Amino acid sequence: MTPAPGPIGTRPRWRRTTCAWLAAALSFWPAVWPDPARAATAEAAQVVECPPEPDTTAAARATPRDRGFLWRLTRDGRVSWLYGTLHVGRAEWAAPGPRLREALRSVDAVALELDPLDPQVAGDFARALDALPPADSTLDAGHRQRLERLAERACTTLQPDTHPLVQLMQLTLAEARRERLDPRYAQEIVLSMAARALQRPVHSLETAAQQVSALLPPRTEQWHGEVDRALKQLEEGRSQPVLRRLAEVWERGDYEALQDYPRWCECLLDDADRASFARLNDARNDVLAERIAALHDGRRLQVFAAVGALHMTGPRALPKLLAERHGYTVERVVLTR
Repeated sequence: MTPAPGPIGTRPRWRRTTCAWLAAALSFWPAVWPDPARAATAEAAQVVECPPEPDTTAAARATPRDRGFLWRLTRDGRVSWLYGTLHVGRAEWAAPGPRLREALRSVDAVALELDPLDPQVAGDFARALDALPPADSTLDAGHRQRLERLAERACTTLQPDTHPLVQLMQLTLAEARRERLDPRYAQEIVLSMAARALQRPVHSLETAAQQVSALLPPRTEQWHGEVDRALKQLEEGRSQPVLRRLAEVWERGDYEALQDYPRWCECLLDDADRASFARLNDARNDVLAERIAALHDGRRLQVFAAVGALHMTGPRALPKLLAERHGYTVERVVLTR
C-alpha cells in the first residue's frame, strides 16, 4: 500500500522543487549508470555503500503484465494509442503486457519523445549538451566538491565538461537505483526494442535540441538557484521517496493519484516552482500533441505514441489537447487495478 500523503498544511521546505526536478531528471537521456571500476573500488575500500545493481534475472522470471496509462485515440476511422511511461524501470518490467503487445501489433509505427536506441538521436543529444556551458565555467569550487561527493556516493563518474544541471540529473537517476529503478529498464527502451522486433519504424516526437533547451531556465540566476536546491535534495536523500511513490502509482496505473502528484509531492509552492515545472513538462505538450497528430493525420499512420506519464496531467494534459484541439475521440483503457 502507498502511504497516505501528509497533511496539506505541513510542507517541508526540502520538497520545494522535487516535482519539477524529477520531471526534468525523468525526461532526458544522458548515460547515468554506474561506473563499474569506480563502484568496485568504492566497495572494496568500504567507503560508501553503492546503489545495488539490478537483478538481471528478474526479467526472465517475471510474467509480463500491463502497467502504466493507456488511451485509445480515434479519428478518421483510424485508431492510434497514447501511453504514459516512466523513464526508469525495473528488470521485471522489461516486457510489455498483453494489452500493450496487442496495441503495438495493431499500429504502423511507434513514436517516443526521443528514440533512445537511435544513434542519430544519441549524436544530436551529445552535440546539444556540448553546446551548453561547461560545469567548470559556471560553478564555484564548493559546488564542484559537493557534486563530486555525490558522484562518489552514487559510485558513478561525472564528465567534467557537462553542464551542472545535466550532472545533477545524472546523479538523481543514479541514486534512483537505491529504489531498484534504473534508466536501462525505462519503458522507452522496452518499447523501442519491441518496435524493432515487430519491424515497426520508430519516430521521435521531439528533437534533442528541443529537450535540452527545455532544461535551462531563461536566466542564469534561476538555474543557479535550481542547482543549489537540487544539490541539497540529493545530499539529504529527499528525492527518493517521491520517486518511489511515483513508480508505485505508475505500476498500479492509478491515474487519480498521478493527477494529484503536485499535492502529494508537496511541490509547486511558489511562482518559481510553477514556472520550472511548466517549462520542463507542460510547455512541451503542444509540440508533442502536434507531432502525434501529424503522424496520424498527415501521414495517415496508426501510431503507438509513448511519452512520460506526467505529460498526462494538468490543464494542458496530452489526452485533453488531442481531444479538444485535434478532434480525437479519446478513451482511457484501464490496464491495472
